[in-house]
Amino acid sequence: MERDGNRPGSGSRPGSRGALGIAGANISVKESLEILQNASKSSEKALEVQKEARAAVASMKEASAKFEQTVAEAEKTCQKGSSLDEKWEEFKAKFEALNRMAVEKIMGLGGGSSDL
Repeated sequence: MERDGNRPGSGSRPGSRGALGIAGANISVKESLEILQNASKSSEKALEVQKEARAAVASMKEASAKFEQTVAEAEKTCQKGSSLDEKWEEFKAKFEALNRMAVEKIMGLGGGSSDL
């Protein structure tokens, strides 16, 4: 069966009911209002979700910044610890040298020999 391209609902014109796949369908005003209300609710929900997503991104950025700060502080602490280890080793070496010198002086004063 052929359709007449000039008949309403034939689907030949863009935007006609036939072009939307609802040839001959009648939508009541009530149904139209419900569709519009649902679309409005969907838009509101989308805006709400966008707002929540933006808040989540901001929270993640803040957490990331805090994490980077913590890492930087930990690195500084490790560097201080490394520096302290170096100073401790330097102190021990000087202290051992001082002890050797003291033992040598004591041994030299007493005239004895040392097996150290």
